Amino acid sequence: MTRGHLMKPMSLAGFPDFEDRAVKDEAEADGVVVNSFNELEAQFIEVYMKMMGKKTYNVVGWAPQVAILSHEAVGGFLTHCGWNSTIEALCAGVVMVTWPWFGEQFMNERVVVDVLEVGVRVGIEVRTWLGEEVLVGREEIGVALERVMDGGEEGRIERGECERLRRWRGRRWRSGSSYMNMTMLIEDVKGYQKEKRATHAIP
Repeated sequence: MTRGHLMKPMSLAGFPDFEDRAVKDEAEADGVVVNSFNELEAQFIEVYMKMMGKKTYNVVGWAPQVAILSHEAVGGFLTHCGWNSTIEALCAGVVMVTWPWFGEQFMNERVVVDVLEVGVRVGIEVRTWLGEEVLVGREEIGVALERVMDGGEEGRIERGECERLRRWRGRRWRSGSSYMNMTMLIEDVKGYQKEKRATHAIP
C-alpha cells in the first residue's frame, strides 16, 4: 500500500463521534458478524479474531439475489471496490475492472487483484474525496477491458478464479462455512437469551 492508498479520516459533521461510539460498541460486543465467508479471506479472518479476542461470524447474506443475477448477466463488472458490490461480483463469479475512489476501496482492490486474482486495475493511484475528480485515459481503460474480455491466458486465469469463488458461494450458502456460521450465531443468541431469562427468573 502506498501513502496515497491509505484511508483518510473522515471529517464530516458528527462522524468522529459516530466512530467513537462504533469502536466502543464493538469492544463491548460478544461477537462480530462479517459479510464474507471463511474460504474467501481465511488468513485475514484468523488474524482479526485473534486481535479482537471474540467470535467472528462470517456470513454471506448481504448480497441480494437480484444484484447477483444482474452481475451474472453482464459478464465483466466495472467497480469502485465498495465491499458490498465486490461481494456481489464474487458471488456471481464475475471478473472485475477496479476503479477505487476513497475509504477502504484501495484495500479491497488489493484483495481482488493481488490476493484473489479476479480483477484488473484501471490504474488509479491517488485516493480522492467526495466531489474530486481523477481522469483516466482511454488507453488504460481499453487495456483493462481487453484483458478481462479477451481469451488470453491472464483473462482465463481470472475467469477461472471467479468460477471457483462462485462455486464456493453456492456451497457456503447451502451447507458450508456461511451456513454453519449463521447456525452458530443463532444458537449463541438463543443461549444468551436463555441465560438472561434464567438470571432474571423469580425464585
